[in-house]
Amino acid sequence: MPVATPLLAAILLVAPTSLVAQVADPLLPGARIRYQLVDASHRRTGLVLERAGDTIVVAHKAESPRRVALSSIADAEVSRGRDRAVGALKGVLWGVGIGVGLPTAYFLGLGAPHDKRDDWAFASFVYGAMGAMIGLPVGAIVGSERWQPAVVGTPRVGLVPRPRGVGLTLSWVP
Repeated sequence: MPVATPLLAAILLVAPTSLVAQVADPLLPGARIRYQLVDASHRRTGLVLERAGDTIVVAHKAESPRRVALSSIADAEVSRGRDRAVGALKGVLWGVGIGVGLPTAYFLGLGAPHDKRDDWAFASFVYGAMGAMIGLPVGAIVGSERWQPAVVGTPRVGLVPRPRGVGLTLSWVP
C-alpha cells in the first residue's frame, strides 16, 4: 500500500492538466453561435468576431456588433455546418404536409358531399407526392443546420481537504 498512495497522488495531479488541455474553446472568432443570455427569454444567433478575456464580440444580422460577457451567457451552441440529408427529410415532410393540406382545405371549404371522398383521397395522394418531389431537392439544397452544445468557460481542477484525505473538484469558470 505505501507505493499505491504516491502513485495515486501523481495520477490525481497529472490528470487535471490533461483534462484542461483537451477542452477546446468553442467560442473562437469565426464561429457561428446560438446563445441565450441569463436575463433574456429568447435565443440570439450570430458570428463571433473577437474574443478578449471574458468577453466576446458577436455580429448579428441587421445590427451592429455587440460585446457579450461570458458570465452573462446562460446557454450556448456552436454551428457544425449544414446537414443535407436532414434538410431533405424536412423538405419531404413539409412538401407532403402542404400537398395533403391543400386538397383537404379545398374540399372542406367547399363542403364537398360524401360521394366526393374518392376525389379528395386521390387529390391528396397526388398533391402529397408532388409536394414530396419538390420538397426533397429544395430541402437538400437548403440543408438543416447542426448545433452542438458549447461549454462556456474554463475548467478548473482543485484539491480540497476531506475528513479522510483529499478530494478532487472540477468546476467551470466563465
